[in-house]
Amino acid sequence: DGTLAHDIAARCLKSGEDAVAYLGEADFATEAEFKEEDAVAVQVYLDYIRKDVADMGDDLVQMLVEERFHLAEVHPDFFGTTDCTIVGKHQATVNDYKHGAGIMVSAEKNTQLMQYAVGALYGTEAWNDDAFPVEINICQPRVFGVEPVRSWWTSVGALKSWLRDDWLAAARRTERDDPFLQPGPWCNSSFCPKRLTCPAI
Repeated sequence: DGTLAHDIAARCLKSGEDAVAYLGEADFATEAEFKEEDAVAVQVYLDYIRKDVADMGDDLVQMLVEERFHLAEVHPDFFGTTDCTIVGKHQATVNDYKHGAGIMVSAEKNTQLMQYAVGALYGTEAWNDDAFPVEINICQPRVFGVEPVRSWWTSVGALKSWLRDDWLAAARRTERDDPFLQPGPWCNSSFCPKRLTCPAI
């Protein structure tokens, strides 16, 4: 359901359509069908993005929808796909849509979105300005009892520090001949290619 919702959200952002236009669409590979409750949730995301773009007005530089990046010059494994990143002359907004109704995802210090922010801004004029503000947004309309959009502000300078001190440091630790191994419940639900041969497990 989430994959189909993401796909329809991206198409709507590119075409200007509302989510209701895709009611009944199915993904035969996953047997998912886009239902009314899905359309209502996706529309919350679309409305938020469109308001953000409208508020930015002439300040808007570009909007990246489902944009892939691979910064091999940073690290061979530094890659991802941003749901929707809006880059303005004076700030950027990184938006991620979560269709899940179970666990609430926080925007604060969200490493997935920080990576998306680096991917979108690296090599741009904004990347040269450490004070350039970046808003991280999680849009998760189907979680009951919390705001559908949660935000956290950071800066390019803070992203550079995180990239150097956290992301790259962690990546280098995995490349050691004797890496520290910390198995946990995530091992059985992750995409780790070593989980079947991990000596710590």
